Amino acid sequence: MAIITIGNTKGGVGKSAVAVQLAAFLTAAGHKVKVFDADTKQHTAELALGQREAAGFPPIAVSSYKDGKSLLSQVRLQAPDYDYSIIDVGGRDSGGLRAALGVTDLLVIPFAPGSFELWAYDDMYQVVQEMLPLNDFKIMPFLNKAHPRNMEASNAEAIAQVAAYNTPVYPERMRVRIAVDRASARGIPVAAYTPFDAKAQEEVAAVVQAILDTLAGTYTFDKPQVDVGTHQDDAQPHQDDVETM
Repeated sequence: MAIITIGNTKGGVGKSAVAVQLAAFLTAAGHKVKVFDADTKQHTAELALGQREAAGFPPIAVSSYKDGKSLLSQVRLQAPDYDYSIIDVGGRDSGGLRAALGVTDLLVIPFAPGSFELWAYDDMYQVVQEMLPLNDFKIMPFLNKAHPRNMEASNAEAIAQVAAYNTPVYPERMRVRIAVDRASARGIPVAAYTPFDAKAQEEVAAVVQAILDTLAGTYTFDKPQVDVGTHQDDAQPHQDDVETM
C-alpha cells in the first residue's frame, strides 16, 4: 500500500493531468488504484476518470471530498484496500492539502516555468515544512509544462529556483503535449491515445518510474536528464497545446 499526493499551492501546473496519467498507468500495469479528488473548486480528476468507460477502459475507483476532515478519514479507511492511493489536491493551501500531507508517503510537486508559478512556490515550501514534523513523507518536485528546446534557459531558471529550497529537483520532466492533455481528459493512459505520441509516452513513463523508484527507496539522481524535445515539432508549441487539467 502506498499513498501518493499530487500537490502544489499554485494552480495551473498540471496536477490533475499528472494524477490521471499516474492512475491510468498503474491500472494498466495491473495494480489496484484509488483516486481521491480533493480539489474543492473543480473535481477535474473525477470528471476525467468518469470518461474511461466511454473510451472502452475499465473504471478506476475515484471519489471527491470537499473538506480535509472527510478526506483524511476516508483515505485512512480505504487506502489499505488498494495498491496505490492517489490524492489530487487543489492549487492552494487548504485543509485538503494538509490532510493529504498528514497521511501521504510521497508528495509529487509539479511546477512550471514562469515567474508567477515560481513566486508561489514559497507558499508550497512553507506548507511542506509545517507538515513534515507530523508525517515524514518523501518529496518529488519535477518540471511540468516545460518549454521547448529553444526556451531551455527558462526551464533551467525554474529548476534552479526550486532547487534553491534545498530539495533536489528530479531530472524527469514533461512538457505540454496534445496527447497528454487529451488522453488525460478521457481518463486513459497516453500510451492508448491515437495518434500515438512516443515522446509523450516516454516522458509520462519516466515520471511514473521515478515515483515508483522513490517509493521503493531505489531512486538515484545520477541519471541523464530527459530531453524535452527531439522531434521537429518541438521547436514551436502546437497552436492547441493548451493544458486544461
